[in-house]
Amino acid sequence: MFSRRVFFRGALGAGALALVNPPWLGAQTQPTTAPSVDPRLEQVLKSAIGFDMHNHVYPVGSEPDMRMGGGGGPGGPAGDRGPGRDGGPGAGPGRDNSKSAITGPPPGIAEALRQTGLTAVCATFKVDFVRGDPMEAFVRWLDTVDAALAADKLSRALKLTDLERARDQAKPTIVQGTEGGHFIAGELGRLEKVYARGLRQMQMFHDRDDTVKSMGDFIGNRGATGGGLTAFGADVVRECLRLGILVDLAHGTFKTVMDGAKIVNQPFVVSHVAPSGGPPMMRERTLEKEQARAIADAGGVIGVWTKGQLTPAQYVQQLQAMIEMAGVDHVGIGTDTDLLSTRSGQSTATALHDAPGGFFPAIVAEMLRQGFSSEDILKVGGGNYCRAFDAATRGH
Repeated sequence: MFSRRVFFRGALGAGALALVNPPWLGAQTQPTTAPSVDPRLEQVLKSAIGFDMHNHVYPVGSEPDMRMGGGGGPGGPAGDRGPGRDGGPGAGPGRDNSKSAITGPPPGIAEALRQTGLTAVCATFKVDFVRGDPMEAFVRWLDTVDAALAADKLSRALKLTDLERARDQAKPTIVQGTEGGHFIAGELGRLEKVYARGLRQMQMFHDRDDTVKSMGDFIGNRGATGGGLTAFGADVVRECLRLGILVDLAHGTFKTVMDGAKIVNQPFVVSHVAPSGGPPMMRERTLEKEQARAIADAGGVIGVWTKGQLTPAQYVQQLQAMIEMAGVDHVGIGTDTDLLSTRSGQSTATALHDAPGGFFPAIVAEMLRQGFSSEDILKVGGGNYCRAFDAATRGH
């Protein structure tokens, strides 16, 4: 069973010892005591609901067609996505693609989460990266996730109490999400159908528009007019609020995000972006200070991705940059990685180098080292997301 206490003492302790005590030093130079570990680390890990606001979870046989993508308006052409773009093999500038080889059979959801040290992730599927009916493809993917969860005796988190239980019982979980609302295809009633299947976080936009009714302008949309959220997009937001689905405005243009925020009028998320000044190829997906502050003022929680960051220290610096822009109450983790990937560097567990104890414990340890308080780590590590998730789902 997943146990953050055992995970911390075993994986992180052994990994930290290996880092400061490499075998090539020789036995005669080995220290007689283990390196010191911040005494606050174990308590923070025990208290935290470690959450990744944006993750791709593809059980075997359910992977989207990564050759599809690109912009285009409703029914626009699919482009050749190629390597190194959002979520593709080797994604993330600075990634050592030579280390993206297959490393073994894919783990189950529970084991993959155990390897990361996270309590939960928002499990998404690129609904626009399919051929045929997006609704049928989305439902098939939900079926495969159902089977994977059942195999591990896990269930989806539908409310905050489910996330709290996952932490307290050391039994990881997922929040069901989607990357793109293309399955709606102009029919709002489809949202209620997937809500009944466990959908609790709705990212409206991705790389292509709704094939029937546009929901609004998004980054990379070659037909963008600067008009922001459309009337139908506003209806989608309102339906999410009625059902109790957390609204995710990632990939929307800044005007689209702010249009959506006015309708939501409660905490929402922009699940995976980065502060300005990032790698050139991803610069269109970064936020300027004024934009981040406006999202925060509207109640948004901004997830920071791992793209272009190779170590925990670099990633924490990205978190700090976003905190300086938006405030510590409005920042979280949104890796944009693939939980079940067998490729080193693409999976969540291997997204960063020099993280022998797992992604989340390494981030917490580095935040402590860089001077973050335990309270602020709990906020950024998952507490801010939980506040937004609770506001959306409570009472439904």
